[in-house]
Amino acid sequence: MANRYWVGGTGTWDTTTTTHWSAASALSFTASCTGTALTTVGSPALVAGMTVWAANDTSLGTIVSGAGNAWVVSVGGTFASQTMKAATTGASVPTSADNVFFDANSSGTGSYTITVTGALNCLDFTNSAGTFNLSTGTTPTLAVAGSMTLNSTANWNTSMAVTFTSTTTGRTVTTNGVTLPTGAVFNGVGGGWTLGSAFSTSATGAITINAGTLDTSSVNNYSITAGSIVATTASTAQLNLNASVVNLADTTPLNISGPGFTLNAGTSQINITSTSTFTFNGSGKTFYNVSFTGVVITLGVTKTISGANTFNNLAFTSPSFSIGIVSGVQFSANQTVNGTFTGSGS
Repeated sequence: MANRYWVGGTGTWDTTTTTHWSAASALSFTASCTGTALTTVGSPALVAGMTVWAANDTSLGTIVSGAGNAWVVSVGGTFASQTMKAATTGASVPTSADNVFFDANSSGTGSYTITVTGALNCLDFTNSAGTFNLSTGTTPTLAVAGSMTLNSTANWNTSMAVTFTSTTTGRTVTTNGVTLPTGAVFNGVGGGWTLGSAFSTSATGAITINAGTLDTSSVNNYSITAGSIVATTASTAQLNLNASVVNLADTTPLNISGPGFTLNAGTSQINITSTSTFTFNGSGKTFYNVSFTGVVITLGVTKTISGANTFNNLAFTSPSFSIGIVSGVQFSANQTVNGTFTGSGS
């Protein structure tokens, strides 16, 4: 296992480019530059071969020679005293055995754009500081074999699919309010992931559980906001909802028909917010409280509940005004409600 640190600000993360990868976090130091003469304050641990960046992420080239506080760089320029960064770049691109870090020393400006391209891999994915913007290149995918932690200032402006592939338990997914538009796939036989914060996708994004166990945290009961939850494979898969609130907005908000899938509903609240025709494929599972909160005012729109499901409470929200029958609810099998069924209408 090795560590890979992103340095030098804006660039492309693909399967071959090593320009922005370092085996150690960049050094941060105060310096000025005139021509190719770099003058530092104090004696930072610079060595020949390091690439140096000014505060605006302009490269001063590599260090050719020097010691103490006097150095020679290959490109240089005129830069007043400012905070600069330096790192030895060229570390190999991350693999599933390498942790990747986007930290306070990844960019001089604190804000930078990474264009993601191709089939990318890493062990842990950690963004601890700064604002990094992910931008979609050519058919990007990301397989995370460990845990993921995002800083709240991150911008996940990409349709990149993220798959969590760990085959061991103890992994965490902490997005800190950052939305993953496409969602995420959990696909590791024997893997176990616990949410470290609320998790959200776009209104059409999916949380897909193909193998392993996803837990919303029995201590913090983090919420899920997504388009849908999907579990349709034959592999052993499990979702533990604890006392979490789950909001689903897509036209197939729930499809958990996988023969190897287990739902532990706990005392959770699932809200289906779609106002379109949709199917809730409960597949005969036991739920706690489920509410269909999307108010439909279009004639012919039908909510379909499939599977012989069991609920604690089951509720439907109706329009607050009377315009006749505006929507219908279709049960494809017997439903068991142990608590309260609410189906008021006007």
